[in-house]
Amino acid sequence: MAKSNSIFNLQGTIAGLTFVNSKRYKPHVRTARGSKTKVEVNDTFRRNNSAMISGNVAAKLIKDALDPHRQDFKGGDFWQKAVGIFQKQFKTGQDFHVEDLKGLEINDRYPLGRLLPGFLDYTLSIDESKLHFGLDLKAHPDFKRKFVTGYRAALIFVFPDFVKGHAASAVGYSPVIYFNSPCTPIHFSIDKPKKFDQYLVVLKIEACEKDVVLRGNALKGMKIIAAAEFG
Repeated sequence: MAKSNSIFNLQGTIAGLTFVNSKRYKPHVRTARGSKTKVEVNDTFRRNNSAMISGNVAAKLIKDALDPHRQDFKGGDFWQKAVGIFQKQFKTGQDFHVEDLKGLEINDRYPLGRLLPGFLDYTLSIDESKLHFGLDLKAHPDFKRKFVTGYRAALIFVFPDFVKGHAASAVGYSPVIYFNSPCTPIHFSIDKPKKFDQYLVVLKIEACEKDVVLRGNALKGMKIIAAAEFG
């Protein structure tokens, strides 16, 4: 309903006309918004909207599986990047898969690459009940802190099922590795889950002072180092 401060100072809408008292454009009258043309949602909008919703659902599956393992390493734009990757897969008619996530930093403000500037290598073997993962860092990470005496490596395995909409996860930890020790390959073994056909592996490196894992994003890094389907 229009309101009137005086007979010559109308504001609001009467009979489809809107009276506007604008400082920028001076007092004027226009047709009420939406009174002329009905807004139509075209096919492109529907496809983009479907891709956004589907991408969010797929990304949330991965995010929810990783969140318990990064309560001490929050932040970054992993969520936005993962959504974008899955949206692209949806738009191009692909089934959701994890291969495109390989190499993604979990927190781009504190990338794992700053701690491990060199090349790392890994091996993965699978038998009927176990996944065996060998990690070769080539060199100890560099935290650039004198009080840091070593580090701990963690491997987080995520097994998503995009059809059923759930994921399983498992984590393995190395003992504290001291800088005055040789840098040798680290071996992890976890139980192989049933009825999952994809996996991704996240490497997390955490600084330690003696045998204590230190807190703070600047002393950690996480990255997806492997992502594939089970062969």
